Amino acid sequence: MTTLYANGPGVAHARSGREGPYPAGSMLARVMWTQRDDPHWFGGRIPGPVLSVETVTVAAGPDGKASYAHQEYRPAAASPAAPLEGPALQVRIDAFLAEKASPLP
Repeated sequence: MTTLYANGPGVAHARSGREGPYPAGSMLARVMWTQRDDPHWFGGRIPGPVLSVETVTVAAGPDGKASYAHQEYRPAAASPAAPLEGPALQVRIDAFLAEKASPLP
């Protein structure tokens, strides 16, 4: 299960309905977690432990380059995710910036 959150500039862009890139200063965070049974509602599923958090920040300046960070919270027994670089990194950043976000708490 994942949710994409954003800070103020990112949320303002997402709510505006405008197409195009996120403005400078936007920060997007994709949080991924497991699901677990809801103890209060039979058959319901609720968020469990966080597995990873990925962030993309759009830099201020004429080029508007975006930076990417990834933090894993998987159990030690699980194999770590391979770091992204080169074209795969740019594909991941582009995927983030193509989505509309929810407000970042």
